[in-house]
Amino acid sequence: MGVSIENLGFIGLGSMGIGLATNCLEKAQQNGVKLFVHNRTASKADALLTKGAVWAQSPAAIAKQCSIAFSCVFSDTALKEVFADYLSGQPKEGSLYVDCSTVYPDTIRELDAKAKAAGIFFVCAPVFGRPPAAMSGEVLWAPAGPPDALQRLQPYFDAMGRGTLHLGCQPYMASVMKLSGNFFIAATIETIAEGMTLAEKNGISRHAAGTSC
Repeated sequence: MGVSIENLGFIGLGSMGIGLATNCLEKAQQNGVKLFVHNRTASKADALLTKGAVWAQSPAAIAKQCSIAFSCVFSDTALKEVFADYLSGQPKEGSLYVDCSTVYPDTIRELDAKAKAAGIFFVCAPVFGRPPAAMSGEVLWAPAGPPDALQRLQPYFDAMGRGTLHLGCQPYMASVMKLSGNFFIAATIETIAEGMTLAEKNGISRHAAGTSC
C-alpha cells in the first residue's frame, strides 16, 4: 500500500512516548489524518486506539503508511533496532523520521547517515520535561535537522509542547544539547544536596537551608 503524504506514525509508547503520542493524535485528528502507532508491548497502545489511532504491526508498517514517523524509545540499541525495521519498510523518498529519545550523538550520526542513504530526512528532537509534561503538552522541544524538515514539523512540535529550541541543521547537535541539559540538572541537584548537608552538619535546619536556596 502506498504512503499517504499526510499520515503520521509514532513508535514507542513508554512513559514519555504515550504523552507525546496522545497530543500528536489530537493534532492529526484536527488535520483529518491518521496516526499509526506501534509499541513492543501492544497493550500500551490501547488508550490511543480507543481514541482513534491505528495499530501498526511494526516500524516497517509505519514506513509503508506514513510520511512522518516519530519514535521515543529507551536506549541506543532499541533505537537502532527500531530504525532498521523502519527502513526495511522502504519509506517513501522525502519521508521524515523524528527521534525523541535520549541517546548518544554517535548513534544519531550513524542513523542520519543511513537515512540520507535511504533518501529520507532524519531529525533528532529530544524533549525536556517529565511524563506529566508530555501528557499535558508542556515539554520543551530541542530539535536539530534539515531546515525544511523542521519547518514541516513545527505544527506538531507546537501541538505537543510549550516551545521549541532550534539547535541547527545537524541532527546530532540536539543529542548533545539533551545530554548537556541532563548534566546541568544533575549537577544542580548534587550541588544543592551538598550545600544542604553542609548546613545540617553545622546546626542549620533543612527548612532554613532550603529557604535560602
